[in-house]
Amino acid sequence: MIRRNLQAVYGEDVPVIYLQGYCGNLTPRDHEHDNTWGHYIDGTERVGTVLSGDILRLIALQRQRSDVKDIRIETEKCRLNLREVTDEDRRKSDEIFDILFTDRSKFDALDVKDKAYANKIKNLENKWKNGSYEDVPISVVRLDDVIFLAHPAELFCEYQLDMKKRLGPKTVGVELTNGGICYVGTKQAYLHRGYEINAGFYDYYAGETIEESLIKLAEKAGRRELPAVPYDEASE
Repeated sequence: MIRRNLQAVYGEDVPVIYLQGYCGNLTPRDHEHDNTWGHYIDGTERVGTVLSGDILRLIALQRQRSDVKDIRIETEKCRLNLREVTDEDRRKSDEIFDILFTDRSKFDALDVKDKAYANKIKNLENKWKNGSYEDVPISVVRLDDVIFLAHPAELFCEYQLDMKKRLGPKTVGVELTNGGICYVGTKQAYLHRGYEINAGFYDYYAGETIEESLIKLAEKAGRRELPAVPYDEASE
């Protein structure tokens, strides 16, 4: 929908590139007021129309026109520790797989979150057979003073907001690049153990590790961390 609307204004030969921002704990659905808003195909088209309208407005307000003169790309591996598989994890997962093999109709009626959780535990156990950690690719792309921070996780949005405070407003988070490693939540989310954390593979420190690794890689690419400011000033 976004591509269709933008090309209707600027022409079909104008390329439209979509970059997925950090959205591990975001959804277009309005759960508080109308759970159907932003849901299914019609909801997706509605959200796409809203976003394309905002994009057209921002393009119209843009005054700067210049070619990119300085390009820098940095890539490295970031080591993330796997989270522990508890006895309770194994018990719940085994129960669901037992239902799969003994009563398929009952299994089909289970909530998709429960089925996904059971499958994740099996995958996590298989990962542990190869070691207690995984090395995942992260990348930084700098185009003049705009910097893109890329990784393969479904990272919670708080990390992107924090990196913008640390590196400046021209910092763009891009996730699910070079593969996909599922959800990586904040430390607070890890303690509450919601759906994303139960479905994830990595430990309490994984999100912080990704953020700090990207910040260091951004500095290597020539983007310096901003001086620290009090939280209330940074949020204004």
